[in-house]
Amino acid sequence: MLVQIKDTLKATLGGILLPDQSASKPSEGVALACGPGRRHPHTGLLIPNPVSLGDSVLYGKFDGTKINYDDEDCNLIKDDDVIMIYNGATMTLQNSRPAKDYILVK
Repeated sequence: MLVQIKDTLKATLGGILLPDQSASKPSEGVALACGPGRRHPHTGLLIPNPVSLGDSVLYGKFDGTKINYDDEDCNLIKDDDVIMIYNGATMTLQNSRPAKDYILVK
């Protein structure tokens, strides 16, 4: 799936500017393109993609391949790399759900 990378934090909440090398690698974004799913390797049955177009996703820090698409920084990631799916600008307990068989522990 194609995910538009969410902008990283350029300053702390207190206003301290962060240099590029100290900023963490982004691992959140919005799904721009999603396939229908993938086939199970043994049964051939379709495993539906849990992510829909426009969903916000959280994925592993080192997952995906960074590309530039329409002058936007994007990542190509596998559906297996998605950890959480949520709607809206920020993830909360009310608007998020774990992907696959992950559980959310508070």
